[in-house]
Amino acid sequence: VSLSVECGLMAALLGPNGSGKSTLLSMLAGSLRPTHGVFRIAGLDVWGSDSRRARRIIGYMSQSDPFYPQLTGWENLSLHAAMHGVRLDKDYVAGLAERIGLSVGDLSRRVGSYSGGMRRKLSLIAALLHKPRVLLLDEPDSGLDPASRRMLVSLLRNLASHGTTILYATHIGDSAIAADIVFFMSDGRVIASGAPEELIERYVPWFVAVLEAKDTGGLVRALRELEWVVGVVERDGGVTVTVRGSSRELAQLTELAARYGLMSLTIRRPSLEDAFIEATGKRLEG
Repeated sequence: VSLSVECGLMAALLGPNGSGKSTLLSMLAGSLRPTHGVFRIAGLDVWGSDSRRARRIIGYMSQSDPFYPQLTGWENLSLHAAMHGVRLDKDYVAGLAERIGLSVGDLSRRVGSYSGGMRRKLSLIAALLHKPRVLLLDEPDSGLDPASRRMLVSLLRNLASHGTTILYATHIGDSAIAADIVFFMSDGRVIASGAPEELIERYVPWFVAVLEAKDTGGLVRALRELEWVVGVVERDGGVTVTVRGSSRELAQLTELAARYGLMSLTIRRPSLEDAFIEATGKRLEG
């Protein structure tokens, strides 16, 4: 595996379970010793002479939530702050909690009463207690509802805008789409990398359009003459068209359909998951 992430960017490791994402993050965080290779964080060798300094600037959120269930959120965070050698700043913690949907009242409850999503939120706060320069997150949105996921992305975006470098692992294409750069991982290797839209255009340069027009027959005949149209299907009074191309072809398609009395047009663009499947030959849930 070879990859690098520039300062202040959000990067995602996207791959199915067992692809090596968690192992890589554990090695970067200094939790799992690698058999070989060099792991550098902000220029510091995580497993070399710089290891102590490197680990002080890393915030790591693993898949497991390392809390004592009989203690409250506050008490658990106090322990984590002590492990990082910092004082627990309750105002800072309360601000973080509010931004990801935890209340001060929640923090006063025993963690054993938390839902899975609440424990993930507490894990994120624990990883941020010492205000790290680099944040490593393993499936950070696991167990979160859609509203909480949006809050999480907003917080991470804000952190990145202030210089925090973020690398997170996910097996969900829609979670990776928020990143500045995505690394496709499969069988312990990085297969491809790039901005989300760049990867989609590279691997799945097509879209599907569903149209309704007054002159359906004329539209179908015209579409079948176009070299960038790779499929035309008439169904339930409408036409489903598979197009090889992007915005230019969409504009041409719309202009053509208008000549035949276009009444409605719905576009389905390929997803990051579609791009992953094309690049690796594997599905993300596998």
